[in-house]
Amino acid sequence: MPNAYTSQQGPTIRVLNVDALVSADTEPSQLTATIGDAVREVPTSELWAGRWGGVVNFLLPDGTESVPMKIRVVSQGGISSTITKYLSVAAPSSPADLEREARLERSRAAGIPEGFAGWHDTGPTIGTEFTTVLDGDQTFTEDTSLAATQINGRVIADGCTVTLTDSLVRSGSNLRLHTVNGGSIVGYRVELDGLGGQGGIAVGYNNIELFDSLIHNCVDGARLTNRIKLHHCLIVDLTDNDKKDHNDCVQSTGGGAGDCVVDDFSTLLGNRKSGTFANSAAIVGGETNDQRAILFEDVYMDGGNCTLYVKNAAEGYETIGPIVFRRVLFGGNHRYNDIGLSHEVPNLHFEDCRRVDGQPFSMLLYRADGSAHSDSWTPADLEAAHPA
Repeated sequence: MPNAYTSQQGPTIRVLNVDALVSADTEPSQLTATIGDAVREVPTSELWAGRWGGVVNFLLPDGTESVPMKIRVVSQGGISSTITKYLSVAAPSSPADLEREARLERSRAAGIPEGFAGWHDTGPTIGTEFTTVLDGDQTFTEDTSLAATQINGRVIADGCTVTLTDSLVRSGSNLRLHTVNGGSIVGYRVELDGLGGQGGIAVGYNNIELFDSLIHNCVDGARLTNRIKLHHCLIVDLTDNDKKDHNDCVQSTGGGAGDCVVDDFSTLLGNRKSGTFANSAAIVGGETNDQRAILFEDVYMDGGNCTLYVKNAAEGYETIGPIVFRRVLFGGNHRYNDIGLSHEVPNLHFEDCRRVDGQPFSMLLYRADGSAHSDSWTPADLEAAHPA
């Protein structure tokens, strides 16, 4: 329902949720908000599923603590309803508070469930000023810590540990975060902006751990090979390149010791486009080496042609695993299927996975001869086929 907060220019009333008055499938033809004699027509849009509203501004006297506001909504069929709400007016919001609210609305508009990583709680702390700017690719050979830093290029850890905090990495080249010779990278509240470049991968392939970080505007998010760990991260807005690429938020092609993790309410929002089933929020399968241990736990994934695609290792390699999906929530917005599975992937386990809407999973199931068919599986079916 409506709530209130104030900007530095004056109190602002934000109509966030009028789903009690408007059908979830129907935009109102008119929405107005009234305080006293002031009537404002609300520029209406669907903020997130079934919630119609917008922003209106009122000038209230200093010291106002609460105010009655009438909301009148007119349906497409001409039926009107009115409701009155008493709103508490909070203290003036800082620019950071307003930015946080705008990002939270963007997360909700994308359908990201409450508690999962979104624009509002990933990337540099809102209000961070980058006190250091480094231009060009940066290769580090000694342990280094960087904070509030903008890097216009790649970050490469060569035999050392690089720690990034509240920092921005902007590069259109492949492997924006990369390690060699046993190096490692740890990032806290980092934004990786791929600049829409055709360089494929944002994060890969070994010994990189990110917390509360945002990866976007690149062809692929993270390549999960050897000790790649993503905790409460958002991967979104992958670069389409005129449909020349298939895009995966995360992809595992095998190799190393495995020990890759995506967890802590991370969010993977894949693209949907024609051309390949291997266009996913997450794709797992040993293409260039044996597929070893990987864990997805408390993750929201949506989009893609198949939102999740798990395949057998390529000829000459094997799936060693375990490959575990635990408490993964699917958004159900895909081009073809929620889940694609190769024939009899060994050591594959699903536990307490479901769709947001409670519907069965739409499955793409490959047979041993390579042909495929679609099916509908309940969460129980999925667990029975690949028990924890």
